[in-house]
Amino acid sequence: MDGIRIRYNASSGTYEVMPGDSTQWQGLRPHPSYSSTPNHYFAFGPTALNDMSFFFTRWVNGDPGNQYQYANIAIWGDKVGAYWDDASYTAFGIATPTGAVPVTGSASYSGDILGTTSYREPDYLVGGTVAATISGSISLAFNFQSGTLSGSMHPTLSTFGSPVDLGVVNFRNTVFASGATGFAGAFDTAAVGTNGFNGVFAGPAAQEVMGRWNLPFVLPSNGQTYDAWGAFIGRK
Repeated sequence: MDGIRIRYNASSGTYEVMPGDSTQWQGLRPHPSYSSTPNHYFAFGPTALNDMSFFFTRWVNGDPGNQYQYANIAIWGDKVGAYWDDASYTAFGIATPTGAVPVTGSASYSGDILGTTSYREPDYLVGGTVAATISGSISLAFNFQSGTLSGSMHPTLSTFGSPVDLGVVNFRNTVFASGATGFAGAFDTAAVGTNGFNGVFAGPAAQEVMGRWNLPFVLPSNGQTYDAWGAFIGRK
């Protein structure tokens, strides 16, 4: 599924999205199937596609233990059929403006990841298959003065059986310059596939981070290599 763009329309007081297969901005509205949690679930596009086009915000400012103020992760789908089948994941928020990232000192960020994979398993519902998902944590350590970045990601594969711990994967080939609003790198793994991450700082003074990642991994149960991709957010 292609990417998605997100913006705030001040005149209407609503958020709008533009999926990669569209050329028009579409307003988010409360999802009719989840009226009890209107601050989490949204629909977009034609009303007839309410159960197919969805935008679900995972972390909300008011949730205890999830006090992100400037970044969030959305799980979304555009005309995908069954509600969670082949969902996509994106990080969004308020990016730190140029000149507002510290240039002295250092800071560590701890965060969360969500994503999907090329590993598919039976859905045990309608006879099809569904992509196994990824969750876990990410840690980033910046030296703002020297312009260096180190860290790691710890993904867990969610399957219909027991969760599969894929281990801690350290960063390598990181790219970060003192004062830069963005950063990038790759993961230190022998698995072959699309590999890397990129992100930006979030908040008026780089209080949080947000971005995307791609990670190839070997499934221990069969020794085969699969691709995983998704989004991350983090906070000091």
